[in-house]
Amino acid sequence: MASYIYVKTPGMYKLSFNISSFLKDRHINIRLNNFTLIENFTVSQVRGILSLQLNLSKGTNLLILHSLEEPEKSPLSLDKRKLSIQISNIEFKKL
Repeated sequence: MASYIYVKTPGMYKLSFNISSFLKDRHINIRLNNFTLIENFTVSQVRGILSLQLNLSKGTNLLILHSLEEPEKSPLSLDKRKLSIQISNIEFKKL
């Protein structure tokens, strides 16, 4: 998952969200503007909260959450899309 974060004022920001994994535990790497913030973070099937302190530059910043395992399609659905992690309840604020 890639997200662009635009800020007018550079500095420290807090990004929090609920995160869970689809079908099995997964490992993710988190990168901000091509710098690794977290490597091999385990995301379980049980929803948890992940909070990140981000040092953002003025303008557009790129945040990437990359699952190290391949996504999977639901065995109970006709939907062909593949899933890996779920993110919800995103909160963002300047520190």
